[in-house]
Formats: sequence, structure tokens, C-alpha cells
Amino acid sequence: MVDLKRRVFVVEILLDSFYKWMEFPNSPSEDDIDTVREILQHPENVGYGPLAEKYMLNPKVKSDFDKMKKEAGYNY
Repeated sequence: MVDLKRRVFVVEILLDSFYKWMEFPNSPSEDDIDTVREILQHPENVGYGPLAEKYMLNPKVKSDFDKMKKEAGYNY
């Protein structure tokens, strides 16, 4: 997730919940796309959602979360 105002991005393991529960009716402008690329290349900071770092580094944590997400109907 990219925060355009703070120029940071967040690594979140349950990001798919945004896709499951929210609509995204607006297409991004070319300026939005350029801004996001710039932030990803040169972020002010990077944040991790709860357990995101453990999810990426610990196979047991990843397996448990993936099982939970599948049972909740997340299709990825």
C-alpha cells in the first residue's frame, strides 16, 4: 500500500481485504502512476503491518496465515 501524502509504503499481509471489501471505481492518472513509482523507488519510509515481516521470513507463520485467508475466502 502506498501513501501518497507521506511518501511511504506499507507491506501488509492482509492487503487483499481491500479488494474483497472495497470498490475502486477510479482509474489512476498518469501522474498517480508516476508518483507511486517514485515513492517505491525512493520512499521516505517503509512500514510493516502486524506480522508482515514474520510472514515473509517464517514459513510456519506464512502457512498459518495462508490457511486462514483461504478459509475466509481470499482467492490468492
